[in-house]
Amino acid sequence: MQKYCKDLYDRCYGKHMSRTLVPISFRISLLKLLLSSLESHKEDICDALHADLHKSTGEALLTEYLPCREDLRDAISNLKEWVKPRSLKTPIFLKPKCKAALSPEPIGPVFVISPWNYPFSLAFIPVIGAIASGNPVVLKASTQTENTTKILREVFRAIDVPVVEGDSKYATELLKYRWAHIFYTGGPRVARTIYSEAAKHLTPVSLELGGKSPCIVSNKADINKIAKRIVFGKFSNAGQTCVAPDYIVVVASVAKELVTKIQEVLKQFYSAEPSKLDSGFGHVVSKRRYDHLCQLIATSKREHDEDSVTYTGSVACDPAIKFIAPHIVFPCAPDSCLLKEEIFGPILPVVCVDSFEAAIDFVCRDMKASYEAKPLAVYLFTNDPKEMTKAKVIPGGSFVVNECNVQAGMSSIPFGGIGESGIGGYHGKWSFDTFSHLRPTVVRYGRIELDKGVRYPPYNAKKIKMLEKTM
Repeated sequence: MQKYCKDLYDRCYGKHMSRTLVPISFRISLLKLLLSSLESHKEDICDALHADLHKSTGEALLTEYLPCREDLRDAISNLKEWVKPRSLKTPIFLKPKCKAALSPEPIGPVFVISPWNYPFSLAFIPVIGAIASGNPVVLKASTQTENTTKILREVFRAIDVPVVEGDSKYATELLKYRWAHIFYTGGPRVARTIYSEAAKHLTPVSLELGGKSPCIVSNKADINKIAKRIVFGKFSNAGQTCVAPDYIVVVASVAKELVTKIQEVLKQFYSAEPSKLDSGFGHVVSKRRYDHLCQLIATSKREHDEDSVTYTGSVACDPAIKFIAPHIVFPCAPDSCLLKEEIFGPILPVVCVDSFEAAIDFVCRDMKASYEAKPLAVYLFTNDPKEMTKAKVIPGGSFVVNECNVQAGMSSIPFGGIGESGIGGYHGKWSFDTFSHLRPTVVRYGRIELDKGVRYPPYNAKKIKMLEKTM
């Protein structure tokens, strides 16, 4: 294993040294090859995601394949613009013939560590940014989704990007080397280890994590419209989504209507029996995760009245296929175990409060109880602009009104968290900037100096006065 990792790193570093400034035409040709490879493996990608997570073809296309294709096309179309130097203002004493700019340059070997929950897109999109920026890259894919990892290897074979399939020991070994950038998507516990290892070489990192993203529903929201968006955001991929609304805080006057509508939508989306293999509802990734979620459900049942914990269909859980039905806990107690950690599964707690202001107070208090951990997203459902402004006091990676999860699929905006939910952002041009060194360049021409030598010593009262005017 050690020799394999060392050879992999040496090969990656050698590529960087042999072509430090990779021609733009070469990068675009690589991206086009990757696009062709992606499109030719579309059916294989969907099949692998179904085998690993029981994702339906529609969900696999919408949440994995299409965002990758969109990000890749964006890079191909705009790379020539992204690489152009970005002009900056120069001080008056350097005029008339002085130019300053930021010039994007490759940073060097990139190490990407991807997760199991969206095993294709969350591996693929960071690699696009690294390639577009002119860097060699090594990808460590998840062992929990082995079918998707095999397809990743096939897709990336077209541009010679190595995909490491081994267990966590391989990632641990590779972290010992001096990378130019480490990009990790996953949980805070492993992120701390990666951050610690990166610090030994002062390596910059991007950490895409998660957190308890709150969803506030006002009595001024359109319940009929928003229920579908909440169900899609929460229960896609069986709730195993970092940006999923983790819990709902709803004004009591519309709470029962909201829960009833959510239950109706669940049956529309996944039939009355989500446990059926053709229902389109995803399964939990592993037995360990399955057991943990079942334990959360059991504990919440002890905390609440029996009627408060309901699920869609006749089968609550099936260990044989790692299936857990969509569960709703309503009304959820403010001190429930479900509000103490990120759920990352198909369990939706619904907390009732008396007013919109009380909902904001509850969310902010909940964050403070979690040592002010800021979530990856804050969701708000209301048609009142004043409430939108008030809710912005809640910190988080992104602020989304009357939608769920859409920010994670937009290449035009940076996707990322803050504090406990992550460091840095990516997608589209933001990925390009993440994996580039924006190198300041200053060039001066000609012999004329407008400052009349005031910047040079000796400094008398006259020069000091003139300096104050020029700066």
